Amino acid sequence: MIRSSSIILHTAQRKICLIKRDTKSCIYFPGFWGLPGGRQEAGETPKQCAVRELEEELSVNVDKLRLLSVITESSKILGGRRHQLSCYYIAYRENFSEIILKEGQRFDFFSPRELASKKVVPYDLLFIKLFLNHVLYKRQMTPTTVGIYK
Repeated sequence: MIRSSSIILHTAQRKICLIKRDTKSCIYFPGFWGLPGGRQEAGETPKQCAVRELEEELSVNVDKLRLLSVITESSKILGGRRHQLSCYYIAYRENFSEIILKEGQRFDFFSPRELASKKVVPYDLLFIKLFLNHVLYKRQMTPTTVGIYK
């Protein structure tokens, strides 16, 4: 099973950090916007993976991540292999100039309205919707909950 972790780094103004993915053929969803994150290494917990990936990709050091959700799925995209994705979140209160991009083309913080016009990695978009509806807007998640872009 492939295991990976991602992080929703958000501001008090409800903006979420996304990284524009490289266009290398070995990367899933090349050129899409995605949450910081990546594959879990041997012996690493999902939370340790999230902390490491955030530092590796954006030079941001954190320690108090909160778990949002864990999804296990199988997909043709990954050759039919099972994939477990863990997503954490944390508020970012530092100066944006302290972020140093180490992976990807660029990064930016987007409001929910701005996200509507971006090509976002599908798994990440699912986590973002969960986060916005359940954590930021404090909505109960139901099958009829629709529209995050307000």
